[in-house]
Parts: sequence; C-alpha cells; structure tokens
Amino acid sequence: MKLESEQWAYLSLTKNGLALCSKIKQHFGGNIITISKRANKDTDKSFDSFAEAVAYAFAKYDCLVCVMATGIVVRSIADLMKDKTSDPAVLVLDEKGEYCISLLSGHIGGANEKARMVSEAIGAKAVITTASDVSGKVAVDTLASELGCTIADMSAAKDITSMIVNGDRVMVCADEELKLPSCLIQDEMLNIGDYDGVIYISKKTNVSIVKPFVQLIPRYIVLGMGCRRDTKKQPILDLIEKQMSEIGVSLKAVASIVSVDIKADEVGLIEAAKALGVPFETVDRREIGKVEHMFEGSDFVMQTIGVSCVAQPCGYIASGRGKALLDIRRENGMTLSIWKKS
Repeated sequence: MKLESEQWAYLSLTKNGLALCSKIKQHFGGNIITISKRANKDTDKSFDSFAEAVAYAFAKYDCLVCVMATGIVVRSIADLMKDKTSDPAVLVLDEKGEYCISLLSGHIGGANEKARMVSEAIGAKAVITTASDVSGKVAVDTLASELGCTIADMSAAKDITSMIVNGDRVMVCADEELKLPSCLIQDEMLNIGDYDGVIYISKKTNVSIVKPFVQLIPRYIVLGMGCRRDTKKQPILDLIEKQMSEIGVSLKAVASIVSVDIKADEVGLIEAAKALGVPFETVDRREIGKVEHMFEGSDFVMQTIGVSCVAQPCGYIASGRGKALLDIRRENGMTLSIWKKS
C-alpha cells in the first residue's frame, strides 16, 4: 500500500537563500519555488511575483519552508490563512541556517515537529513559541494527532488546552487504557468531580458532560473508493456524507480514502480527501489481485484496469482486513465501501 507523502515547498528570494533551500530539500524532498528573476538550475517552479509564488505554495503544499525575513512571510500569508485545521505548516529560516522558526500550524500542521526535524538536519536551532510546548505540557491538538483522533470542537480544544497550560486538573476518559503525557491523568467518568475539565475520547455522538470538555473522535474508518475518470470532488463528498450518515458514523471518524494505484492522480479523490483532512492512499493492483475473489467483480473493470473490483478490496486491505460497515454502494460511476480498522 502506498501512502501519498506530505509535500514540502521551499521559498526564497536570494542566491544564498535558494542554496539553503536546496540543502534542506535533499533531506525532505519537495519543490523549490521563487520569482522568475532569481530562478536557477535547482528551481522547480517560478512566478513573476512573490505574492503569486506564496499563494500557489500555500494552497498546494503541506509545509512551506521560507528562507527570508519573518516579516516578509507574515505579510505574505496574512490574507491566505483560513483555519488551523487546514492551513499548512510554515517554517522561517535565516539565510545562514542558524534558526528555524515554527511560524504557523505548530500542532495540527506539525510545524513544531518539522522545525525540530529541519534543525536537526542542518544544525540549526528550532524556535518554538506555543505555550504548551514551552511549558512542557501537551496541547489537545497535539494529543489528538498522537492518538490518531480528530477534534469534535476546536473552540473547546482551545479552552481545554488553556486549562492544561494554566495548571488546572484535566482528566482523560477513554474506552481503553492509554499511554499519556505526565500532565494528564486517565480516569473514569464517575470521578469527574475531582477535575476541572475533561478530554473525552469516544466514537459516540451528541456527547454532553457537566464539566468543560472536548471530545476526540478516533479515526477508525477507511473509505474504499472507485470512480470514473475526472469525477469531481463534490459528488464524491456527497456520496461519502450520505452513506456515513446512513450508518450513523461521524465524518470526523474517517482515517483515509483509498483507491487503486491507477487512480493515484485522480484529482476528485485527492481533493475529497483533502476536504476531509485525511490522506489519500492507493493500493497496488497486485495486492488487490490476491483478495479480489472475495468480492463481487466486474468484467468491464477487469478489462479496463486489470482487476475486477476496487472499492471493497481497497477498503479491506487498507483497514488491515477489518470489518465492512457498508459493503458497496454504486452511484453515478462511483463506488464506495466503508471499513472499520482491525
């Protein structure tokens, strides 16, 4: 199974800055982007203006590494930022590579960890300013990422993180025993009176707790999908939403969208996964061939791509041979199978 990796972009406006971009790219891959008059043999894409370059990179890439003054970056991304759950990680470095600043999306976008990775790779000092990291405590969004969960309410997450940073007693209530940071304690709901706030890890819907709380929803659902070439994002999302509602599971529980390897460049599927905030993965047809006999197939699909079915075997394989919550749905050239991870 192939997981589409994060995409990094490197931006600079000077010769020395572009040289540092090339050095960092050797460690993490990605594309170097600059303005046309500064482009060199290592440049992957150039634009007439820096504003165009930043807008393009901000929309397309998961991490922007900017080698330039912090003020330039701040002014350039100010009108592009939308939400901490979707904005890319943004790092800023000086031309000498002495400091690497985590500027945007420190937790969910992973900028804090990426700043540490880049710093280790080139011998820089990571500059992290988020309160939870500075105080040695954990933020709710960091915990959610580590546990493979999504956050039901970002405003509640901010409030609970503030409580943690300020030393209030926050408990974690979950269905199973977890390994937690030392600043958090897992306890049972019957002991809620001993705490100021709650992090509730549950698949349940319509949760209500008497104390301030945030719910983390485990990402345990894999969507196996197939579609006609050039199917648009919105019909794909509409089908997913309808069928997830039918089985009574929150969209926030989706862990990934998975399809056959020949669909690796299918824009509608890629954009649908991005809209849900999950990775788009592909399964090699040779792997599908080993299990396709377990599912209903199509001669047409076999003649077209070399395997007889897509949605069900992809979901089955990607879920670790999990449990089918929805075997197959077909609609307007799309197929969807919903699986619970094993």
